[in-house]
Amino acid sequence: RRIEHSLPAERGRFIGREAPLRALAAKLESGSRLVSVLGTGGTGKTRLAIRFAWTWLGAYPGGVWFCDLSQATTLDGIYYEAAQALNVPLGKTPPGAQLADAVAGRARCLVLFDHFEQVAGHAEESVGSWLDRAPQASFLVTTREVLNVAGENTLPLGPMPPGEATALFLRRIEGFP
Repeated sequence: RRIEHSLPAERGRFIGREAPLRALAAKLESGSRLVSVLGTGGTGKTRLAIRFAWTWLGAYPGGVWFCDLSQATTLDGIYYEAAQALNVPLGKTPPGAQLADAVAGRARCLVLFDHFEQVAGHAEESVGSWLDRAPQASFLVTTREVLNVAGENTLPLGPMPPGEATALFLRRIEGFP
């Protein structure tokens, strides 16, 4: 069965990060519905989250939806990007409620928000509200800071271990992504 999604294609072979992938899976499988992958810029938060989403796509019959918040600066920006990712035309209903209903209607789904740090002040009124209104949905967030939403579980992501970093570096200098 084909699972709907809005995931970007993976660019090249995924190298390393098996332990963080297992930890992320364990958090979501144990009932955490909001997991924030925390780390500084360039640590691979986005790459890890996308890899997880592709790997576990079959576990989410309601689909996996990728929302790139790199251009968002306001709550309306979050709503716009979520609507684009979920393919939900926004109408006369307040957008937060409309998106909550859309997520809830997909039952067991995963919504992945990338670059949430720049709109973290709106986390409670967006993701926090959707957690309450869509009880079967899970949310995966990449961010440089904790969102401070009730129920948030964090996964700190540091630099790659030296062996994995070396393998990635060698792959890149050989001309492979």
